[in-house]
Amino acid sequence: MTAGLLGVPLGSVLSQRLRKRFPTADPVICAIGLLLSAPLLTGACLLVSSQTALTYALIFFGQLALNMNWAIVADILLYVVLPTRRSTAEAFQILISHALGDAGSPYLVGAISVAIKGHLSSQPKMISPQGLQSMSQVLENATETVTEGLKEFAKASSSEDVISFEALQYSLFSTTFVEVLGGIFFLCTACYVISDRRKATQASMESSNRQQVANRPVSG
Repeated sequence: MTAGLLGVPLGSVLSQRLRKRFPTADPVICAIGLLLSAPLLTGACLLVSSQTALTYALIFFGQLALNMNWAIVADILLYVVLPTRRSTAEAFQILISHALGDAGSPYLVGAISVAIKGHLSSQPKMISPQGLQSMSQVLENATETVTEGLKEFAKASSSEDVISFEALQYSLFSTTFVEVLGGIFFLCTACYVISDRRKATQASMESSNRQQVANRPVSG
């Protein structure tokens, strides 16, 4: 939450200060935010099992960089679209971002995690000589049978937890791939945003001039 409260205004401030000097600053800031967030969140996924404090720090700064593009994307959408179509464009942008993000991404990450878990679970497990020796001892003593059974159950449960953790960890790497892809698309947007804005402004002025001519009273 704090990363969002700081990231959104930070992106807006950077856009307002840099846009005068660099006309393509808006999509470039969005691209930098995504490309900077990707390695930070990847590092958080890799260190989550060993460095808790560092993981939280990486997540915070990764989310901070990620949230920089919210206000800028809305601003870009407003100045490259005609005024009469802006509400429709905003509606489609919000619908698609939430449909592919909030609604679709949890299912996609879960499906990837299940597939990876099935692959990890299907890997052959080698039986060690110590395991064979313990099984022979189980046959000799009923008490040891119960004890070894409980140990094997605990070991199996622990192994299942590790597999589930690793599967979810690997599936979360897909989000960083999408961030890199989004950063590339924003860099491509920077090549066309100036011409698109010019076309939208020109079309808006022509529409306004036609409306003024149409509303001009005809002199008798």
